[in-house]
Amino acid sequence: MLTRRHLRIKVMQAIYAHHSIGKESLGEGEKKMVKSFDQLFDLFIFQLSFLVEIFDFAEQKIEEGKNKLLPTREDLEPNVLFIKNRVIEKIRNNRNFRNNYKRLSINWKEHSDIVRKIYHQIRESKIYRDFMQKEKSSFQEDQELLIKIVKEFLSAFYPLKNLYEEKNIFWDEDFYASNMLLINMLESWRPEDDEFTQLPSVFKDLDENGKSEDRQFAIDLFRKTVASGDEFEETIATRAKNWEFDRIAKVDVILLKMGIIEILNFPSIPVKVTLNEYIEISKYYSTPKSRIFINGILDNLIAEFKAEGKINKTGRGLINN
Repeated sequence: MLTRRHLRIKVMQAIYAHHSIGKESLGEGEKKMVKSFDQLFDLFIFQLSFLVEIFDFAEQKIEEGKNKLLPTREDLEPNVLFIKNRVIEKIRNNRNFRNNYKRLSINWKEHSDIVRKIYHQIRESKIYRDFMQKEKSSFQEDQELLIKIVKEFLSAFYPLKNLYEEKNIFWDEDFYASNMLLINMLESWRPEDDEFTQLPSVFKDLDENGKSEDRQFAIDLFRKTVASGDEFEETIATRAKNWEFDRIAKVDVILLKMGIIEILNFPSIPVKVTLNEYIEISKYYSTPKSRIFINGILDNLIAEFKAEGKINKTGRGLINN
């Protein structure tokens, strides 16, 4: 499940793309954003299948060793602790996973060089050596091993990231979010889960109609920010002392507009949460000075909005929180 920060990033990207296209309607832009969430889930399935493929490859190598013309004792009596991972076995048998695997026509045999490369990286690691020294492993230890593999190897494996980018230009940005979904799924898996266990959604708390509070948050934030048009650009420009508006990064303007929309139109989100979120996002998606610029503009606007009584927060989102 995506965090609210990831949702804000996806909305920011969708707004940027919407403005770049020019004459695209609000509805068309919204459909593309929603589709991007579906594409992120597809990437998650690819990552999950790649993880399984690593273990399939390891099992294949053991079988090849047994069938050597002159096999060693190690070939004939291999340590199978790695390939007997209980969580991997559950994933292989999961109906939701198998159906999505088939739907996406995934075939890692075409990219066996990539699978081989990461498998050898894992085998040469301390993580692998320490695990293989155990006499046996528990379900939790199998689970922890997979999480370490995702964090230490998959998340930084650029040949795989580049392959995904070739398949879908949007997957370059979604790569790290898909790894987060994968880790969340692995952490949530339990020994009692079976083939009917549902894989996690991009959104949390989906109802029977596929709707959730987070999904609606993303849609509302996109709609309201785009619909505001140029309304807040003058607000930003007049408060951007020592900054020429035309030279302000486009991403900064979008983030500021999104922040203003959240402060004024989302009563359950604390003001400080909004401020901190957009400052953090700017660190990764804009210029080195953006953090200071966005912090300064939003700080001033928050003070003005409070004085004018424009901020109405309720429940856990009180103004001072």
